[in-house]
Amino acid sequence: MNKVVIVLEGRLIQSVYSDDEQVRVAVLDYDAFEDIYPKLDLDNFVFSEVDPELAVLKEWQQRKSDFQAAHSQSCEE
Repeated sequence: MNKVVIVLEGRLIQSVYSDDEQVRVAVLDYDAFEDIYPKLDLDNFVFSEVDPELAVLKEWQQRKSDFQAAHSQSCEE
């Protein structure tokens, strides 16, 4: 199964990764029509950055785990 990872920051897409170089992605932004300067070119298909190991996903999972560990310790105090 092919996987796609979309990295968001502040509700904006920063990057798209896939473990398959043939994957193409289209971003459909329903909020664009309410924006002052809508980016209507976001509906074009683009190739994702190839990351066979999906290292970006592993890094996110580690950061999530670290955050949860720190948060659960502060809640116990």
